[in-house]
Amino acid sequence: MKTGVSGAVGIGKTAFIEGLDGSIFLKVDEAARQVNAMYPDKKNEELRELIFHHQFSVEEVVGRINEDLIAVFDRTIIDNIVFMELFAGKEIAESKKNFIKTAYLSDFKKYDIVYYFDYGTQIDLDLLRETLSDPFRKKTLGEFAEIDKFMNFNKRFKEIFLRTAEELGTKVEVVYSDYDEFNLRKRNEMLSSKILNNFLGV
Repeated sequence: MKTGVSGAVGIGKTAFIEGLDGSIFLKVDEAARQVNAMYPDKKNEELRELIFHHQFSVEEVVGRINEDLIAVFDRTIIDNIVFMELFAGKEIAESKKNFIKTAYLSDFKKYDIVYYFDYGTQIDLDLLRETLSDPFRKKTLGEFAEIDKFMNFNKRFKEIFLRTAEELGTKVEVVYSDYDEFNLRKRNEMLSSKILNNFLGV
């Protein structure tokens, strides 16, 4: 079973995946951070291409492992395409979508479902500012790492993500969470159980 986790910056995607039971779930780290760590001096234009191919390779390998596992990805190939559209243009994003569509015809495994984490009714702006000050996020988001520009960026990202997922035939469920520890913990417990039950057919 192939499950993706995407969504807003700083909404707890990585914390959710890190908290999963490693004896039950195959936890797949975010490709962007891995590639950036390997090539810290690369510019964003080059990084985006490297990230896309790294993500594709990892997804291809995981897709070829037997079906008796639950792979949960921290961001997806769809995220890579969305970042390309936002920062490199629609033409490049369209070429990547066509590449993936062709790969699907060659037995590249689709996601069974992607959960898109988004903010609920409460957002801790101070905590969000701190999150956006992370050097990796400042590098990849550029001017959109500023709080006043980030919320519009987040809205645009979600719109493109949902459209792209639909074009690629990927089911997406949006999960809203208030920005506090108790709410996020409840979300994580609920969702980990839901993923496991989906796998078991319960």
